[in-house]
Amino acid sequence: MSDKRENSVLFSLKELRKIEKDRVSQQEEDDRKRADEERRRAEEEERRRKTEEERRIREEEERVRREEAARKAQAQQSDLQTQVAAERERMQQQFQQQMMMEQQRLRDQMMNEMSAMQPAMAAGAPAQKQGKGMMVGMIIGMVVLGAFAAFAFVNGNSKEEAAKKEAKAAQEDAKKTSDKMLGQLKELNDGQMSIQTKLDQAQEENKALKEKLAKAEEEAAALKAQANNPEPPDSGSMKPPRDNGSSGMRPPPMGMDAPPPMTMRCNPNDPTCFE
Repeated sequence: MSDKRENSVLFSLKELRKIEKDRVSQQEEDDRKRADEERRRAEEEERRRKTEEERRIREEEERVRREEAARKAQAQQSDLQTQVAAERERMQQQFQQQMMMEQQRLRDQMMNEMSAMQPAMAAGAPAQKQGKGMMVGMIIGMVVLGAFAAFAFVNGNSKEEAAKKEAKAAQEDAKKTSDKMLGQLKELNDGQMSIQTKLDQAQEENKALKEKLAKAEEEAAALKAQANNPEPPDSGSMKPPRDNGSSGMRPPPMGMDAPPPMTMRCNPNDPTCFE
């Protein structure tokens, strides 16, 4: 009988040890899982923070790059326009100078021909032959002058056309960059307007609450003043004292002075007080 009891006690102790061991193991497993979860959450948060920081840096670099590209395109366009204007001015001045030189040469040639024709006219040479020589010289000069003007015009137009194409390409690139930046600015402005609308609504609600609070304070002050200064009873409801003579008092005996009149103090806030 005692052996069975000892075996039962030993079995119970073993069961208790097993239960405690299982509990400790489960606790350790739970602690390990909790630590792993916290570590994973911390790593995820750090990864998200780094990703957000990298994205912000990329966006800032992209914004700076776009602004720099737009600035360079604008500067390039301005330089091209300046070069085109300077080249046009230079070619106009050169053309005018060569025109003046050619006109001067033709005038000198005509003067020389006229000087050479003077002896022939004096010797009786036919006037028709002399006029033909002068006309041929003038026609040749005009043809040369027209050819030079056409060459200068075509050359100037080709250079100007190339400069215009480059300026147009730079202008298109600048316009694309500007449109993209304007779209981003519009999105930022829309978000700012939404925030401003919410702020205005919050200010209106705060103003309404302040007005309600002020009104409640005024009502509380009025109630407090009414409690401190109660209204006096109606004078019509008060019964007048019975008249027992002039003052309601017995006259003093002969040879004695009359006592001084009795004075009563009343509430200064009482409208029936005439003190």
